[in-house]
Amino acid sequence: MNQNLIGKLFLPVLFIAGIQSVDAQFKTNEAKEFNSKKERLIEKEIIEIGNFKDLSFQKIIMKDLTEEASTLNLLGIMSFHETFNSISKRTITLEKEDLVKLIDAAEQIEKKSNAKPKNEVKYKYLTQSGIEIGSYYNPTSQIWGNYLDLSSRISHLGIIKFSRNELIELIQLLKSAESQL
Repeated sequence: MNQNLIGKLFLPVLFIAGIQSVDAQFKTNEAKEFNSKKERLIEKEIIEIGNFKDLSFQKIIMKDLTEEASTLNLLGIMSFHETFNSISKRTITLEKEDLVKLIDAAEQIEKKSNAKPKNEVKYKYLTQSGIEIGSYYNPTSQIWGNYLDLSSRISHLGIIKFSRNELIELIQLLKSAESQL
């Protein structure tokens, strides 16, 4: 067979095989149970809520079309990552109860960032689904830093650092999401 023809046929196969798309990672019991129902037709509707840094916040509505009253609303935090050989889309989900606790922790962190302690101070909160939000104070520079760590669930993402104003923006986005769930 012609060497050039083999290259033309084989290269697209390699590229297609390198594309990975993982839609949603369900951590909570209710979401995991709902998503793994057998012999059921499950509908999943995704509604964009807003963006923060490189993250897309979405309302995810899952319906069991076999049982009319069976519906689950979740917050999805989606990350998109592309390299030369692969594309990855990952979504972490939060149920409303976990989201309320995350908002409360973020608001407490924001209030604490008004202080100017003389020593190094750190705060962190970890959700049931593995999302960590935190803050740290550097007494030398007298600056608070904030972070969101999704790396335990989305390995390519790492830690997202942001300012106090961006923390306020994130809180507003999370509250908007909560009102829609």
